[in-house]
Amino acid sequence: RRPPRSPLFPYPALFRSVLDWVGTKRTFGGMLNVAKSLRALGFATHVFGVVNEHDDAGQFIHNECGRLGIHEHWVSDNRPTTEKTRIGTSLEKSPSEQLARVDIECDDPLDSRRKSQLREAIESLLQEGFEGGTVVVVSDYMKGVIDESFAQQLISYCQSNDIPILVDAKPDTLDWYRGATLLTPNEEEGRAYLLRKGERSVGVAGGNFPALAEQLAKVLRSRVILTAADHGVFLADGEGEDGESIIVTSVDAAPVTHVASTSGAGDVFLAMMAVAAVRK
Repeated sequence: RRPPRSPLFPYPALFRSVLDWVGTKRTFGGMLNVAKSLRALGFATHVFGVVNEHDDAGQFIHNECGRLGIHEHWVSDNRPTTEKTRIGTSLEKSPSEQLARVDIECDDPLDSRRKSQLREAIESLLQEGFEGGTVVVVSDYMKGVIDESFAQQLISYCQSNDIPILVDAKPDTLDWYRGATLLTPNEEEGRAYLLRKGERSVGVAGGNFPALAEQLAKVLRSRVILTAADHGVFLADGEGEDGESIIVTSVDAAPVTHVASTSGAGDVFLAMMAVAAVRK
C-alpha cells in the first residue's frame, strides 16, 4: 500500500514517509552475478576475490556458492564483505522502483601479501586448464582488490597462454586493461573515460554510438563492446595504436515497454560474452 506521510521526518518531500516493511530478498551482484549466470548455463565456474569469512554477507556468499556449485577461491581479510542494500517500493500492479541504496564496503588497497596470494591462486588454476576451453572474466568495481600492476600481469599471463580475458571496469581504471580481449563499458562509462582523456570526438559529444565505440577501441587499443541501453550494443572490432581497420557492428535492442531496474543487466551481458568467447 502507499506509505502514509510523516510530519516528523525532516528530509526532502520524496522521503517524508513511513514505509511499511514488506520483506527482503538477498542475491548476488557484480562478479558473483556473472558467476551465477555462467553456472546456470552449465559452465564450471570459479570465483576469486576478497571476503570477510566472519561477517553475515561473507557467510551468505559461501553458502550460496555451495548451493549453486560455484567453486570459491577467497582471500580472507578483515574488511567488510561488500554489500549493497536497495530500498524499493512494492506497490500492487506496479513494478518495484528503487528509492535508495545503502552500501557497506571498504575500498582500501589490498596488502601485497594477499594480492600475491590472489594472483598465484588464479594462475595456478589457469595452469590446470579446463576441458572445452577457459575464459577469464574480470569485474573491477574499484574496491581496492586490483591495482594497475595486478591487472597488467593478469592480462599478460592470459595473452601468453592464449586465454581470452573479458573486463568490466570503471572509467578510472579502464587504462589498466589495455590489451584485454574485450572491454564492455556502457555508454555513460565510455563517455566519462574519453572526457577524462581529453577526447572531444563526435561520439563523445552527441548520440553517435558507433563513433563512441570506435573512439574507445582506438584509444584503448582493444576490442570494445559498448552497451547503450535501448539503443542496443556496438562492437568495435580492431586493435593497434594507429587505430586503423576498426569495424563497428551494431545489434538493436529488443522493444521494452517498461524497465523498473537495470541492476545486474551488465553482469548477465558479460556472462553471455564469456560464453561466446569459450565457444568461439
